[in-house]
Amino acid sequence: MVEQLTNAAPESAPTAVVYNLKSVTASDALQFLQTAVPQAKLTVDTTDPQRLNAWARPTDHEKIKKILE
Repeated sequence: MVEQLTNAAPESAPTAVVYNLKSVTASDALQFLQTAVPQAKLTVDTTDPQRLNAWARPTDHEKIKKILE
């Protein structure tokens, strides 16, 4: 796994993004997104039920953004 991350091109390397949700809780979104984007590491923020944390590659972040819109 470490080799995969260090050998990844910078434009395809995973990054962390915090998504602030308005119409759905992060728990509800998490259930759907885990199936839609299985490679992403997703967690619900423990201090805000409307905040979803995602560690994913840029292409997965694009999918997450489209789904959440």
